Amino acid sequence: MTFSNVSSYNFETDTWNTQPALFKNRCYHTCTRLTDRSGDGKQYVVVAGGFSYDGSNWSKVDEVEVYNIADNAWFNGPVMPDMPFVSTMFKLDLHYYSFNPSNF
Repeated sequence: MTFSNVSSYNFETDTWNTQPALFKNRCYHTCTRLTDRSGDGKQYVVVAGGFSYDGSNWSKVDEVEVYNIADNAWFNGPVMPDMPFVSTMFKLDLHYYSFNPSNF
């Protein structure tokens, strides 16, 4: 099964909250937090890759979706050249890295 549901946890109130759904159902994706470096400090969640299931077929997802926390809305990011799944994404300096299994 693949999902598009998104929830956030509030540490202060110890509660889970429903957020806007992803555009594309997916599983086995990777995600990370991004902070805008333009000076305003906006926070984003980046979700990339994974697999989608339409009820009969699995397909790779190369789309990237970005959640703007302040606006409570998703927008499409740039398509990744190498679709990540079951991988890790992290930030180092001004770059984001995704390490993916190969030959899938």
